[in-house]
Amino acid sequence: ALALAERLQVGGINGFVPETPAAIVTMSPLFEIDNEARADHPNTRSDAMFPPKAFHALVELIEAAAARRIVDGKPEEIYEPLDHIEPGLPRTLIHVSGSEVLLSDARKAARLLAASGVPVEIRIWPGQMHVFQLGAPAVSEASRSIKQIGDYIREATW
Repeated sequence: ALALAERLQVGGINGFVPETPAAIVTMSPLFEIDNEARADHPNTRSDAMFPPKAFHALVELIEAAAARRIVDGKPEEIYEPLDHIEPGLPRTLIHVSGSEVLLSDARKAARLLAASGVPVEIRIWPGQMHVFQLGAPAVSEASRSIKQIGDYIREATW
């Protein structure tokens, strides 16, 4: 979502420049392909869904895909959304579990967005798993999170 908003902000996609989004909402986002910041996060030992090897495998897949896509005679560069944050991006809401490794990405993104003047809210949900919102309506925190997200979108678009 962030990468798309950034691409739209700098001139659209394939020459098409639609309206920019009113807001960005993310749930347990992977904002950074580079594993360095994530590798030392305390949640690497407790994340119930993603062991550290999972992110290494993901990076290998992304690098292989980029190497196969040739742009102007060269392999495509891996796009890191956090390296392209500029003022004027849409307001952003980040929901993330307090126990997942991607908490590192969420906090870093929130800091960088705020430093660029982008209105950003991060809501950390202790004790939940990655994309816990899938548990709604059985999990009360999931239902509350979805309601907050809906309220945020309504406020941004009305």
